[in-house]
Amino acid sequence: MQRRRHWRWALIVPVLAACSGGTEAEPYAAVEFGTGEQVSTDQYLGQPVLLAGWATWCVPCERELPELDTYVDERANADQADDLVVVAVNIDQTTIGDDDVAAMLQRLEVSLPTWRDPDGTLLTQFGGSTMPFSVLLDRDGEVSKTWIGALDVDDDEFLDAIAAVTS
Repeated sequence: MQRRRHWRWALIVPVLAACSGGTEAEPYAAVEFGTGEQVSTDQYLGQPVLLAGWATWCVPCERELPELDTYVDERANADQADDLVVVAVNIDQTTIGDDDVAAMLQRLEVSLPTWRDPDGTLLTQFGGSTMPFSVLLDRDGEVSKTWIGALDVDDDEFLDAIAAVTS
């Protein structure tokens, strides 16, 4: 019986550690959608970054992306245009073409900076398991918080996490 409990903790502890924040992160790299240029979170050192992972097949992502886009616009309009960077990271494999990604962004009227990550590095690097998956990095590029599932931009937990890295 004891042995079984230890086995459960072996699965739970890494998940809790990934969600707790404050862990150092290797720079995350992807490809900028539209230009094909290599990009990295290193380019945003000194600024907090929210990486919002999504896929064209992900139904909850269809709700989350426009909400994040509106959230960014509302922050700018409320003079909260601090240096928070929100990047939509598409994790569709290369079998899903750029045209399909562009069509979804256009249909949802999303204008967030978008990166492509066909290898799913976002998930493996930050301990994600499903879409949507988001990672909040602080000004030093360290993981402040991760979310599995759709973000709610009106949720106190989300707002407090953003406030912690932007203040």
